[in-house]
Amino acid sequence: MVCDDYKTWRSVRQAINAFKSFTEVVNFQTSENKCSFEKPTAEFIPVELAKTKQNDASLLGDKYILKALMSENILLRDIIEASERKYVAVQSSLSWRITKPLRKIKKILT
Repeated sequence: MVCDDYKTWRSVRQAINAFKSFTEVVNFQTSENKCSFEKPTAEFIPVELAKTKQNDASLLGDKYILKALMSENILLRDIIEASERKYVAVQSSLSWRITKPLRKIKKILT
């Protein structure tokens, strides 16, 4: 991944640092106003090994990053569930129900 404005925009640096905090990155480099990095590649592992309780990356060897992928998956699942809860809360709110006819009119007119 290559990102522009890394040194110029604080929001870009914050986003990249947040991404790096929950995802393993390789070869992180900065030059001028850009930064670049790679995510390690995951190789397919046998299903029997993935089903074991000891699915630690150290057990699988250096070329497997199962542990990092699992933690990233858990984080993304938590973000999705939180977003779904917010969406349900908005839909069940009084203001959402009151403005429903207006949204229908807007949809017809556009």
